[in-house]
Amino acid sequence: MKTIKLLVTLLSVGLLLSVFSCRQQGEKKSTIEEEMEDVKQELSDTIKEEMAAFKKEMRQSLDEYGEKIDAYEQEMEELQARQDVTLTNMLNDLKARRDSITTKLEEIDQKTADEWGEFKAEIRHDINLYIESVKAFFEDNE
Repeated sequence: MKTIKLLVTLLSVGLLLSVFSCRQQGEKKSTIEEEMEDVKQELSDTIKEEMAAFKKEMRQSLDEYGEKIDAYEQEMEELQARQDVTLTNMLNDLKARRDSITTKLEEIDQKTADEWGEFKAEIRHDINLYIESVKAFFEDNE
């Protein structure tokens, strides 16, 4: 995020210098418009890179805690543990939440720059709740 702010600041300063320079030299308006499009494209590319990095980070969290659930489920099957309906329902709920977040995460490429901030906050919130639920599940069922 700091990189984006720095990039936007540098691009803005560069654009302002360019605008003043263009006015002083009497260059055409189209040059400024081209530079604006370049700045917009660079910002869009930066946001896409941040989206990809965020998606990777969230996938890692989902995978890590999903593996814990899968391992626990496997252990239950291997030991033929008593199938407590409540535990099974809780486990299925956690898996459903994981799958729901995974599905939402797949929508990341469809988000616009305007939607990105809200989408990112929503996914991070959902992941945090999911992680806390998984941790609580294992603490309560050790």
